[in-house]
Amino acid sequence: MSQKSTNLNRVSNEKLLAETEKNWTDWFEIIEKLMLQNKANRPTAKLLSQEYGLEDFWAKTIIDAFDFDSARISNERKNSDFEVSATLTIDAALHIVVQGFTESSLRKIWLPEINEFKKHNIGKNIRFDWKDETLVNVNFYPKSAKKCQVSLQHSKIKNVEEIETSKLEWKARLDKLATLIS
Repeated sequence: MSQKSTNLNRVSNEKLLAETEKNWTDWFEIIEKLMLQNKANRPTAKLLSQEYGLEDFWAKTIIDAFDFDSARISNERKNSDFEVSATLTIDAALHIVVQGFTESSLRKIWLPEINEFKKHNIGKNIRFDWKDETLVNVNFYPKSAKKCQVSLQHSKIKNVEEIETSKLEWKARLDKLATLIS
């Protein structure tokens, strides 16, 4: 079944196994099975206590860990798509940063895939389709007369494997934009 990262400093896998006869992976698989069997949208500690005879402390610890680990792969959205974001404050005025997106001669240097925007509210935000039929929304926030924050959200990503690649790509692209216009 699924293999979730267990970023849990509270209880080791060995301690959990000794106390509950199952490790983190086993418990997460049980919770996912319960969810698939529609026994619960999200099983509660009470359900784990009743069905598996766990002490309340262990049931709550397991549910809390599942919720934490799942922040459900912190980028997952309700429709099972994923989203990543990138933010960068650039040493340039708002209008200069926006030109980095809107002027095709500049955009071709750091964002050559984009020829048109779905939406453009001048000086506020831009929305465009990305090459894999996902969506990118960019917001601009002036921080001072000579600084502007760019906040980018790349949504409708279908595969969890693409999250880290997308994060790194957008960070590199925004850095390139900053170098270009600063």
